[in-house]
Amino acid sequence: MKIISFFRFLNAARQPKYLKLMLNQYNKDKVPVYKFKKISIASILPGLSETIDYCQFGDGSSYPIDIALYKGLIKRYNKKRFLEIGTFKGGVAENLGQICKGVSIDCKEWENRTINNNVEYLMLNSKDISDKLGKFDFIFIDGNHTFEYVKNDTEKAFQLLEKDGIIVWHDYLKRGLIKEVNPPVSAGIMLGCPPDKQKYLYCVPETLCAVYIEREFKEAKSRVTCELKVENE
Repeated sequence: MKIISFFRFLNAARQPKYLKLMLNQYNKDKVPVYKFKKISIASILPGLSETIDYCQFGDGSSYPIDIALYKGLIKRYNKKRFLEIGTFKGGVAENLGQICKGVSIDCKEWENRTINNNVEYLMLNSKDISDKLGKFDFIFIDGNHTFEYVKNDTEKAFQLLEKDGIIVWHDYLKRGLIKEVNPPVSAGIMLGCPPDKQKYLYCVPETLCAVYIEREFKEAKSRVTCELKVENE
């Protein structure tokens, strides 16, 4: 049986379309890992105390501490309009829509998605993002996590970002007890970011996020807790 499977593999490798798929998978696995400077949530948001009114738990959703980071950044740095790439079931947009107006895009209509009246929801592939959306001072990226899409979303984000704006990427770190850097996400961020902006890319290790904020922060030596309250109906 193993011999037959091996010959099937060789036969498939001779066919151009299958060979291309195999090479694409190989190249995908070889994406380099970029480790950004770690900063604690307490250094970027001193004295953070946040209430999360709505939180979804499940695959792909932001953790409460992640949402606290997004809301804290918008409040502390006085941001007025956000763009979310990757609506999913609407948990992040629901929370951000409580404190400012924004636009949330996704290429798929998800069931049981929450709706916030301060948010404009668009069915749109992130590759089709254009200047027609306008400018934003806070951009949250949590769409397709392949290298190609993360790089595209990062490039588009910088094109639409206001001066002194902030970008947050979800799933820069993998979920689990040991949070490892997610290679395609890290590479997409680094190679999609303008070279002169790369020094302002940070990892916030209490969360799953990477952040672009044009300020200097000291590298975190230890994690610092913050006050967080979750109020789910």
